[in-house]
Amino acid sequence: MPPVTEERQTVKKSLLESFCYFDIFSYPLSLNDLKEFGTHPFETKDLEELIKDGVICQKNGFYALSDSDADVRKRIAGNERAVELEQKAIQQALFIGQFPFVRSVSLSGSMSKGYMDEEADLDFFVITTPQRLWIARTLLILYKKIFLLNSKKYFCVNYFVDTDHMEIEEKNRFTATEVVTLRNVYGKEVHQAFLKANQWAFDIYPNYRSRHLPNSSKPSFFKKKSEQILTGKLGEQFDIWCFKKTLNRWENKFGKMDEKDFQVAFKSRRSVSKHHPNNFQRIVLERLEKKLQEVKSKYNISWD
Repeated sequence: MPPVTEERQTVKKSLLESFCYFDIFSYPLSLNDLKEFGTHPFETKDLEELIKDGVICQKNGFYALSDSDADVRKRIAGNERAVELEQKAIQQALFIGQFPFVRSVSLSGSMSKGYMDEEADLDFFVITTPQRLWIARTLLILYKKIFLLNSKKYFCVNYFVDTDHMEIEEKNRFTATEVVTLRNVYGKEVHQAFLKANQWAFDIYPNYRSRHLPNSSKPSFFKKKSEQILTGKLGEQFDIWCFKKTLNRWENKFGKMDEKDFQVAFKSRRSVSKHHPNNFQRIVLERLEKKLQEVKSKYNISWD
């Protein structure tokens, strides 16, 4: 048997990194997924060799580390549910776009990856005008609390940035996955500027092509009038007040969290608002490192 070249090792490493990452979510991958979330082009024989070596399994056109019919069925059901909820998600995103100072709205979370299980929320990533992010956020949260009885099932707005600070600071596989998979609904030009500011994510996923949903919406009378009223000093003072009130509430509620974790899970400045109480990013990265080490050890994989 001819020796495995360095190039083929690199290809297999890229495949295994994708398998390890999505195994955290018990999410089998299709061939197209592997192409989009891989760093190197691969051939069918690369997968066949991994299957032959017992590293991965193939079920009904999906590939994964574990041989699980349940995971395949769950994925298919989740994909179908995402299709069913797509129009609702689009409508919600367009509605969010009508709030003052909102300039772009994209589907994020599991929905942006075309998957929704029974417990998943509809997550939205929002870009606002500078120095008015916290007004936009506060109005959206008030709407959720008053009119949706604080239910986040179809209205989870947990990440905001403004147009002057669109580069995501934490650069890793988790954040790259979230950036490239965003599905923009409102504010296409602003979203394209966001993607340009985060080219680093496409260096990690060079084969991924972002998807824009073909929708647009003109600003409502309420949005125009509200922005006129809150453009000057009044708006500046109100935005600062909203920022301080929210941050103070989070510090009181989650003050026992490790300070480093708090700075990531509740990143709060005038230009950014992140609300991830479980610090899911840290959990995923820790599980990914553990999974990579397990696979390397189990199958005697020597590359770093």
